[in-house]
Amino acid sequence: MFFMVFLTKNNIIRIIALFLSVCLFYIAFQLWTASILISFLAVVLLLDRFELNKFQPAWFFLVIIGFLFFQWSYLVRSFNFDFIMLVAEEIPLIGLVYIIHVLHFWKKIPQPFLLYGLLFLGLGILKSKYLFLATPFLLMGLIQKEKSVGLWLESKRFSNKIEIVPVVFVVVFGFGLILSGVSMFPTQIDFVEMQQAIDFATDNNIPLVNEWGSGWYFVYLGFETKYKIGPPDPDWNNLDKPFVAYSRDFDLNCSKISKNTWLC
Repeated sequence: MFFMVFLTKNNIIRIIALFLSVCLFYIAFQLWTASILISFLAVVLLLDRFELNKFQPAWFFLVIIGFLFFQWSYLVRSFNFDFIMLVAEEIPLIGLVYIIHVLHFWKKIPQPFLLYGLLFLGLGILKSKYLFLATPFLLMGLIQKEKSVGLWLESKRFSNKIEIVPVVFVVVFGFGLILSGVSMFPTQIDFVEMQQAIDFATDNNIPLVNEWGSGWYFVYLGFETKYKIGPPDPDWNNLDKPFVAYSRDFDLNCSKISKNTWLC
């Protein structure tokens, strides 16, 4: 939004808007590296501004190829279909439940936003957490539909118009929550095991080390750990023994205390 203000204003507001755009992008990039994808929209807006629209397809092609080149192994990793071992946001396909209903209006999405919507939709198929990036672009078609003819159905029985969007959204999101909740980590049993691992380590005065994917859940339970932001996992083979380990992904070849807890 601030970048569009920068493109359309010609006074001090333009300078302030550009400054805020850069600051917000820096903050977003620090929070999540993939936020750089949304910043590619700025280049498209610049191409529009300088009437270089013919280069937009080439730009989208470069964005897609570049991102796939650097992230392809990460994007396809979730298709091991071992959902128990996945962070919920990593599960492929499930995220489509939340947005599939707006694709009916895709013909009404203006360019170049349709290309962005399809790009992020493709990423969302591989990793559900990317799907929210497609939302603002794909919803443009739904907004255009509402603006032109309205989002309603004719009722032959009651001879009136019935607003369907709130009902559809409730049904779709409700179904999505149920579907995404199937075999999602962590379950209550997982929380119990984590707490038991904390108690065992505390009672025996032994350090507890966890895989990074479970880190925030341990923090939630009151255990401070540095393995919580992202990869890599601890170097299990080079940790000073003894230690208690919580790992869902690796067989640590130690004494097993419970399903995912080890004493090494």
